[in-house]
Amino acid sequence: MRVHTAVRRISLPESASLLAIAILIVQVGFIAGVLIGVIIGCATFAVSASRVNAIKFSFDGSEYRSSLDRGPEELRILADHGREIVLRAGESHTVRPGVPHGFTSHGEQAAITRVVMDRPGRMAEFLETFYELNRTGRTDSEGKPSFPQIAVTFVALRHDIRTVVAPWPVQLALFATLGPIGRLRGLKPFYTTHELRTPPS
Repeated sequence: MRVHTAVRRISLPESASLLAIAILIVQVGFIAGVLIGVIIGCATFAVSASRVNAIKFSFDGSEYRSSLDRGPEELRILADHGREIVLRAGESHTVRPGVPHGFTSHGEQAAITRVVMDRPGRMAEFLETFYELNRTGRTDSEGKPSFPQIAVTFVALRHDIRTVVAPWPVQLALFATLGPIGRLRGLKPFYTTHELRTPPS
C-alpha cells in the first residue's frame, strides 16, 4: 500500500522570516524574539492578503442573457451595449457582493429603478449627496464631483462602497492626501437634499 503525504512548500519570504526570528531569539532573547516574530508574521500576512483579488465573481452581458423575448429596439440596445445586462420594465437582476458594477438608463423615456441592498450602510446618504452635488453644478459633464470631494466622501464610505478606478491601497493613499485638503475647503462627506442652495461661482 502506498501512502502519499502532501507537504506545502515554505515560500522564500516565510523561510526568511523564520530565519530572522531564530536569529532574533538568539540575539535578544526568547520573549523579545517571539514578539518581533509576531509583528513580522502580521506584516507578512497583510502583504499576502493585499495580493488577493477582492472581486470573487465577475460577469457581464456577454456571458449572461435573459431567457425573455425582446423586441427590435431592445435587441438593438443589446447589440450596441454587448457587455452590459439590459433590463426592461418588470425585470430584475441580482449583483453579488464584490462584483464591480454600474447602471444607467438608455433612451429618451424616464426610468424609475428600485435598488434593494441587503446591507446598505450609508448608501442612501451617498446617493442623496451625489444628487445634491449634481443639482447645484458641483459635478463635471459625467456627473463626477471634484477629487477632494470624492476623497472626503469615500473615506466615510470605505466600508460600504469601493470604486474600481485604481487598486484599493492606492485609493486610500489618495484619500489620505486629498481628504484633509477637501475638509480645509469646507467640504462635507454628505449633503442632504437642498442643503446646497447656491451653485459655486
